[in-house]
Amino acid sequence: MEQLIIEPYKPERDEASITAMLCKNEQFNVSQQSNEMLSDDIFVARYNDLTEGFLSFGGFKRSALTSMFVNEEYRRMGIGGTLLEKADKILFQNVAVERSIGFCPELVQGLGN
Repeated sequence: MEQLIIEPYKPERDEASITAMLCKNEQFNVSQQSNEMLSDDIFVARYNDLTEGFLSFGGFKRSALTSMFVNEEYRRMGIGGTLLEKADKILFQNVAVERSIGFCPELVQGLGN
């Protein structure tokens, strides 16, 4: 049975999977990232016991930075939507965060296909 769980990041379990996902993404420059990126508030999408996506939060004081990524092979399966629901629940609880919607042009182009 297929199972999707969103849970807190565990470095020993998830770091290698997240790094591998990001290394495959040409739009993401892994060399600019550090372990600090993987130490903020992160939730992972575990699909059938494998880490296939993540949601990362940072900088709630002046501005909020939220990043979300789903492994390409697991897109269009509801994982991104479930991660967005988690983000909405967390951000809605933080009165210092002003919610806005941004978009990735590559994603918008992909939706038209």
